This record gives sequence, structure tokens and C-alpha cells, in this order.
Amino acid sequence: MTAEEVITLIKNAFADTPKPSGRLSADTYDDEGTHDYFSGTTWDGHDVAMLRKHEAAMSFFTPEAFRYYLPCFMLAELTDPKTADILGEYVVSQFARSEGNWEDKRSKRVGQFTSGERRAIIAFLQYMTDTYQGFRQDDIAIAIERLS
Repeated sequence: MTAEEVITLIKNAFADTPKPSGRLSADTYDDEGTHDYFSGTTWDGHDVAMLRKHEAAMSFFTPEAFRYYLPCFMLAELTDPKTADILGEYVVSQFARSEGNWEDKRSKRVGQFTSGERRAIIAFLQYMTDTYQGFRQDDIAIAIERLS
């Protein structure tokens, strides 16, 4: 798939994803501005440079917020990979990590995605594999397996 095809798939799959209500980040001492930056926004139309500054948000999001805002990070990688820098890698890590409390956290997150959303995420991961030869192939395979 081309980047444009994956973008279309993501936008269609997440078009009706419900916006989270309440706090966007898990209770924590410091969410690095996650709640403040994303409150009142949709997942579409974010500035890639600002998303790069808020990469840690993916770790702080509640499961509902993670599901809702994940598309903006994938779209950032697809539309402006140079500015996105490590955002694509960070998306991969959200599904591939297994240390600490990540098993439970990931299980809660993955369980919320619809089959269409999962297909879009897998298409993004496959695009990363196809585009960046050698890029975290093992982690991407783990991530795809966990989403399948």
C-alpha cells in the first residue's frame, strides 16, 4: 500500500471513533501537558511538530484517549516523516513493549479497537515495514500479532 492508501484507510476506519470524555491522561503526577494539549481537539488536523513535542502522550493516554488520538500520530508519520522523526517508532512500541505494566495497559487499549481500526493500524505497521527496510522488524511483527 502507498502512504496515501494507508492515510485513507486510517481516516475511514477512525471516522466514527468516539471522542473520549473526561481526563485524557491517566492519573499521574505529570502528564507532560498531554491533557492540556489534546483537550478540545479532534484526532485530525494536528501540527506534526507539535505532535512530536507531545510524543509521550501515547504513554499517558487513557485507553479511550489512546484509541481516539492514535490516528494523528500515524498520520503525522505518513504525511511528514522527517518532522515526525520517531513518532512512527513510538507507535510501534505502544504495541510491542512488554516490560512492567505494559501487558495490562496494552490489553485494555487493544481491546477497544474495532476490527476496522485494527486493520488500519496493521496497514500502518506494514507500511513501516515496507518503507523502512530493517526498521524494528521483530517489534512490528509482535505488534501485528497482538492486533490480529
